[in-house]
Amino acid sequence: VCAAARSLASGQGDSQTASPDFASALLHEAYAALARGERKAACEAFDHAYNVAMKTSDILIASHAKLNYAAVASWCVAPDQAEKVVRESYVFVASHGSVADQSLARNNLAVRYLRDDKANDALDQLRAIEFDRLDALPEAERPTAVEVGTYLVNLARSYELNDRFSDAVDSYARALDHDVAWDS
Repeated sequence: VCAAARSLASGQGDSQTASPDFASALLHEAYAALARGERKAACEAFDHAYNVAMKTSDILIASHAKLNYAAVASWCVAPDQAEKVVRESYVFVASHGSVADQSLARNNLAVRYLRDDKANDALDQLRAIEFDRLDALPEAERPTAVEVGTYLVNLARSYELNDRFSDAVDSYARALDHDVAWDS
């Protein structure tokens, strides 16, 4: 599967190889490789799934593959390029992913901004999360209460660092509604 995807990604594969089903199969293979502990194979499969999905204009598969690729990029990308690749991946998913994937990508990008003392950039990402749409998703697609609560804690922290204390208190209170426990 990965050899065919490499051939397709390099422009040498045939158009029949590029199908949404093939991209989906690559995504499942990436998950299987990850479950087997085959880090490099998982990383390559997520990247190939993204490339095939883009060739077939399946943006949701592409964004899902890119989100997972960001999580494992350090396993297959040169150390000096990993952070750039991860950020670019999250930016892509924040623009093109499902509501749940966009939210996770925005949160993860915001955490990176907070780490880099860019609280205003973090706040922009976190305020863009559509919490009402997350709550309206079918249960199988919805992030867990802890995940949503974590997004809200990060939003509150970003408000705090931007001297917006009233908004921070409101976001912390919303996080508590999601049963989030955190250490100080």
